Amino acid sequence: MVVNPVSSTKNCGLVVVEGGEISSEELAEEFSKIYKTNWPWQIRELGQPDIYLVKFPPHIQVEQVIGYPRFGLSKEGVWVKVETWCDDPEPVELLQDIWVRVTGLQAKWCERNVLDQALSVCGILQEIDWLSIFKNNAKEVRAKIKCRDPMKIPGSRLFHFHGGLF
Repeated sequence: MVVNPVSSTKNCGLVVVEGGEISSEELAEEFSKIYKTNWPWQIRELGQPDIYLVKFPPHIQVEQVIGYPRFGLSKEGVWVKVETWCDDPEPVELLQDIWVRVTGLQAKWCERNVLDQALSVCGILQEIDWLSIFKNNAKEVRAKIKCRDPMKIPGSRLFHFHGGLF
């Protein structure tokens, strides 16, 4: 049986091997026997020994299987338990919200898509202070962005618009 990566995170559980040794292919065969189905079991090794991410068929709710204590498989000496899988990984780092000022733009270029493109080199555009644009006739544009390290944003930068650098 060819083991495909898990294509959807719905109805998935962690299968922890608590006794013995078993491969992902053997685990798929065992589950086909237990649940009497020809479901193409999607099983992925998670980089830790004896822990697999398994997508269960729609007619078998993984929440019900999680409630079982560990159970033995037909392979001699192999015991497994199904646990809840949390598909929300911890972020490596959180982005910071900061306000930046953009100067030197023509009033006709103060559109969301232009500002989004210009600020994309610094971070992800979150909000534009439109009131400041209207008050000072686009002399200065304030925008809130999400970025990794505000200290690495250059104090000045040239941008290409319509064949010229501004």
